[in-house]
Amino acid sequence: VLLAGPGAWSQSVVSEALDRWRSMAEGPGLRVLRADVREPSAKAWMGQELDVVVLSAHRRRFLDSFGAVCGALRGGGVLLLETPAFEDWKRQRLGVRWCRLLEKVQLDPAVSPWITVCGDGQAIPDLVRPLQERRKRPVDEELKPNQEQRKLLEAVLQVTGSGPLCVYGRRGRGKSAGLGMAAAVLLQRTGGTILVTSPSQPATRKLFEAAERYLGSESGVKRLGPYSLRLGKRGSLEFVNPSELSKPEGQHRLKQAHFLIVDEAAGLPVNFLVELLKSAGRVALATTLDGYEGSGNGFLVRCLPRLRAVKPGLQLLELSSSFRWAAGCPLEALSRSALLLDAAPAELGAEWAVQAAQCARMERMDRNSLVGGDERPLRELYGLLRHGHLSAPIGGHYKTKPSDLETFLDAKGVIWLAMRHEGQNLGLTIAGLEEPIEEPSTARELWLRQRQVPQKLTAQTLAREAGFLEAAELRYVRMMRWCLHPQLKGLGLGKRLLVESLAQLKGLEGVDAIAAHFGATAWLIKLWLSQGAKVVWLSHSCDPSSGQHSVSVLIPLSERAERLTQRLQLRLAAQLLELLSGPLHDLEADALRELLKSFKAPQAAELWRLSAEDHSDVWSFAWGARNLSNCRHALLKAALDFFRRPPPIPSGPPSSSDAKQGWGMQTADSKESSKDEELLLDLLQGRTIRSEERLRYAVRRLPQAEFQPHQRGSEMV
Repeated sequence: VLLAGPGAWSQSVVSEALDRWRSMAEGPGLRVLRADVREPSAKAWMGQELDVVVLSAHRRRFLDSFGAVCGALRGGGVLLLETPAFEDWKRQRLGVRWCRLLEKVQLDPAVSPWITVCGDGQAIPDLVRPLQERRKRPVDEELKPNQEQRKLLEAVLQVTGSGPLCVYGRRGRGKSAGLGMAAAVLLQRTGGTILVTSPSQPATRKLFEAAERYLGSESGVKRLGPYSLRLGKRGSLEFVNPSELSKPEGQHRLKQAHFLIVDEAAGLPVNFLVELLKSAGRVALATTLDGYEGSGNGFLVRCLPRLRAVKPGLQLLELSSSFRWAAGCPLEALSRSALLLDAAPAELGAEWAVQAAQCARMERMDRNSLVGGDERPLRELYGLLRHGHLSAPIGGHYKTKPSDLETFLDAKGVIWLAMRHEGQNLGLTIAGLEEPIEEPSTARELWLRQRQVPQKLTAQTLAREAGFLEAAELRYVRMMRWCLHPQLKGLGLGKRLLVESLAQLKGLEGVDAIAAHFGATAWLIKLWLSQGAKVVWLSHSCDPSSGQHSVSVLIPLSERAERLTQRLQLRLAAQLLELLSGPLHDLEADALRELLKSFKAPQAAELWRLSAEDHSDVWSFAWGARNLSNCRHALLKAALDFFRRPPPIPSGPPSSSDAKQGWGMQTADSKESSKDEELLLDLLQGRTIRSEERLRYAVRRLPQAEFQPHQRGSEMV
């Protein structure tokens, strides 16, 4: 139902309609979600089947709500869509697209009978009719798996401890129902306890309902609650909150359970999923694509490598057949078109790609041209955001949300730079100007974490998190996305895209610094450092979907930006040892090495310099029997220096002559070196050192030139 007009009018129409519908509903009450007044929480829609959803295009970032909740409508459900009057909406680039799409849908004879349209001042149509015509399915109707779900049942039965299963697909493909039927088969065949976890308990309702219906009333199944059922003495199906599984009692339950099912896995932190795979026996995960239940497509790009590192036998199974809705559902088609979910870069020939890599040129795109009648350029460019190979590490940290399309098209100061050849888009950079916060009271409230300021991520990060109020006074241009056509990998275009994009951004008038915020991966830090960037901040928490800390870098272009960058770096350097044993305790060794390369100022190196007494403590710990607690301060500085300037690490045990001479061995054994590095990183990041003797051995293998004992005359102190 399309309500085109002022927001106050459409909300009153919706309230009237819902009151009438509720009074006429038979049986269980209507499951209604109003997302037109406020942003709905994930628990309100994740994994749900709703009767009525209300959305408002008057709200900022309404695309996030649209992408999330319209897919939660069950077959026969009703979407009430509030929009501005079309003549007003067409003044926005995003509105131009939506008006064209909605007008096209209204003219489709196969779809138009299912659409009701009214505008301000028009007679209100019979809004009860769509709900009365919705299909009803008896609760006791026999549940039958489709062909793909039968494959899912077989795959679940073959899951082993070393070979977990990951089921994925678009929404409405029957993943939860399929896992419920698979749980029923497991209970019948093997019994035992099956645990179910998910970011949202209501999201698993369909799974439990499917399990109960598939078992049938004659099986003796008992529903102990909405999220718990038992099959005689054979076994049980129980929901457990993710937070409970992190506790010792939950870990014990995992080890005792016969099977673990993780629904909507993309909505859980990747580090948590890794721990589940380590602790549980047999595991099946399900995740939804397109990014609404969590990280969507990014889950396959970002999380699978980490999950496979723990369980190399991880199997994938895709469900593609529609289960919740009829094939060709017009609402699903509209959502996929509106949100560009099927956008993909153009296909390139191999020979042409090599030629293009040599001849491609950077162009600044006119955003108005992207929303004209021909959507091909927009679909291809947005396809680069979804599939470009450089966006895997970056997009692995930054999820491309539906509302990003609104920001990229309509937000003030957004710049599109495309690398093109013969009309084809090969790479894309999207950057945004972030103006200074001119009101002192606003900047102060931001610094004190008493408010947020939209579209000022850099000032917000450096003022609120790093603690530098003056960061709010600068004008930044932030690189928001950077991605290359997947068929051009290995041709040197990725770095060239970054270099040429930076060259254009440096030419913008009045910009103090170029900024970027991305996942703390070694290769990305290294690449940005090669372009003159300085690391000025690391987030203290990991992004839940990527499991990575966020790195903030600046390329200063003005004197005041240069001064701010130096102060930020010195502050970070002064805090680093403490941070590594606290919030950065999970920073990877390679990322730490690249981070330390960013601190080139002599003042930073001075903070970590070992004094004569520190050298004495390190040497006496290595070659004597002094306690770790007595020498920890010096050893931490020594370990940090090791990662700052990775030295060659010797192979073989040191001899007594080495002790007298220092530690002058120069050959390296990779296996022993790896163990030494792990120990030194454990020391830096505050993990328990299980063997001080092994640590002494690692410290002895550090290069001679860096650790000389403090001596008085010819005697060693």
